[in-house]
Amino acid sequence: MEIKKWTRPPQGWYKINCDAAVDGKNGRMGVGLILIDHDGGVLATGSFTKKGWLDPTTVEVMATIRAAQFCKEMDVSNVLIEGDAQKIIQALQNGDQNGSRYGQLVEDAKLILTSLMNWKPNYVRRNVNGAAHILAKMATRHIVDCVWRDGILDCICDIIQAEQIASA
Repeated sequence: MEIKKWTRPPQGWYKINCDAAVDGKNGRMGVGLILIDHDGGVLATGSFTKKGWLDPTTVEVMATIRAAQFCKEMDVSNVLIEGDAQKIIQALQNGDQNGSRYGQLVEDAKLILTSLMNWKPNYVRRNVNGAAHILAKMATRHIVDCVWRDGILDCICDIIQAEQIASA
């Protein structure tokens, strides 16, 4: 399923938008996450960094794994995982074992996700995933992981509001 505009998760569900970024010049990877409740409220955001460089597709799978771990840490279930890496979302949607070079990572993500009550991956366009993208890019400049549970960072507040307004 492709989502072209921002939507709230259904009652009793959460959604987590995730994205990844690679800074090959400085040898850093970043993951950005935004956890949203059924009212459209932002519960938490995260910006996670890792030294080293992998290809962008592998880093996108790692972002999905980190999103699943984040949901477990936040003790939420019934989660929509939304990302703009179509190949990865399709791999998560496919029930078969993934034989690609990043297939084991996809299987790891599925394993973590099955520990949640319910989960469903959705492909979203980049214009719906902009705030997660900003957090991922930020992470490539950090040396520590950051999680914000109270309030929304100024750098993504306008993006989140714009995404929500555009869907109204």
